[in-house]
Amino acid sequence: MNPMLIAENTGSRVYLLWSRWIWGNCQYYIRTSTDDGVTWGTAQDITLVLASYKTSTSVNYFANLAGAGMGPGHGIQMSNGVLLVPIYLTTANWTNSTVASIYSADGGVTWNAGSKVPNPSGFSLIHENMMVQLSNGKIMTNMRNPGSDYRAISTSTGVNGLWSTPVSDTTLIDPVVQGSIQRYDASTILFTNPANISTRTNVTIRMSNDDATTWYKSKEIYAGTNGYSDIGVAPDKTIFVCYEKPAGSKISLARMSKAWIEAP
Repeated sequence: MNPMLIAENTGSRVYLLWSRWIWGNCQYYIRTSTDDGVTWGTAQDITLVLASYKTSTSVNYFANLAGAGMGPGHGIQMSNGVLLVPIYLTTANWTNSTVASIYSADGGVTWNAGSKVPNPSGFSLIHENMMVQLSNGKIMTNMRNPGSDYRAISTSTGVNGLWSTPVSDTTLIDPVVQGSIQRYDASTILFTNPANISTRTNVTIRMSNDDATTWYKSKEIYAGTNGYSDIGVAPDKTIFVCYEKPAGSKISLARMSKAWIEAP
């Protein structure tokens, strides 16, 4: 479940990661393509990367870990070449959860556990998330936050840096569902989700030119029932949004330009 794709910023290598959700024994796997996804290598088990979250003496320890999912959506390759995959950790029955990451500094050969996002009251159930690198090199995670009408965000100086205490982005209303965040270019970040507090409808794309601090443009893609989504940006800067339409039934793909989002 929860497949994650990472395409190298340059080159033809693509990484597919996914989790096998078994309460108390979740497993992580990866397959790699060196030809833009035409063919794939054999699956590699990377479950050992979760050991840090299960070890009581580790700074990353998460007490009573029972479930560990990825994203879902896409991971990123950072400006220093590090591959970064957002994950989430939960106790049994979702009584407590938080966000973290796994990362690779050697092209997906070995994987390490990243630091956890703090989850104080009001943010104790943060889980599904995606990450983006900001213009100053920091990482931002944009998170689903049950019990809130808004997306939660947190930033870190790096994969092992301290994450800031989460806050709500009150522009990004949310019916408690997955959302997607993606860098478009050096000055622009994109975000999609069902822009509705109570129902999974009105899938909308938003645009920020200040590192996701504010969102200066938005455009509704589809008003009807929808659900999860993900954003991709092609080399020619065409924007693609893959989204459920209707939720839990079919997948649709929208194609657009930055100019279309900016237009009145």
